[in-house]
Amino acid sequence: MFESSPLPSLIGWLSEETVGWLQVDERAAFPRLAIARLLKPIDDAPVWLVACFFIKKVFRRQGISAQMLRAAWRL
Repeated sequence: MFESSPLPSLIGWLSEETVGWLQVDERAAFPRLAIARLLKPIDDAPVWLVACFFIKKVFRRQGISAQMLRAAWRL
């Protein structure tokens, strides 16, 4: 399904265990957003967005998602 190109994403690790994943890319990579009623662009600014976010259930409510969002912000 994703053979043509890799998805820009971040993987969250705690020691040796994967605890989370998020997909981040430029808005242009998601053409369906251009027609989305609530998410359609309001300008032509080249913005990035987080399209998917997953944290393993046992690691939720520990601040991992906030840490991953900060890491994505630095990309």
